Amino acid sequence: MLHRKRKANPVFLENLLEAAIKDIGIESNILFEKMKKNWENIVGKTNAKNTRPIFLTDGVLTIAVSSPVWITQTRFYKSTFIKKINDFYNLSDYKIHEIHFKLDRS
Repeated sequence: MLHRKRKANPVFLENLLEAAIKDIGIESNILFEKMKKNWENIVGKTNAKNTRPIFLTDGVLTIAVSSPVWITQTRFYKSTFIKKINDFYNLSDYKIHEIHFKLDRS
């Protein structure tokens, strides 16, 4: 019976992809797409019906809000939104540090 020597520890493809994504600078784009898909799970059903993420740049998230009343409401919960988003993704290198709210005109 032949025994092969291990030449290296196995590396998970996910780890390689994460490193490559960081190197080419598209981490926030991928995070943003995941955020849009999971928005209801992150902020809850009622908030998700009245808000939607529209931009993410340098840790600043812009959220479209359905009405002036909801803009006022969401501003009170800005820090809660930031915490929920960062906790959902649990990323050490990339964090949302600011949120801007914008009235949704669509």
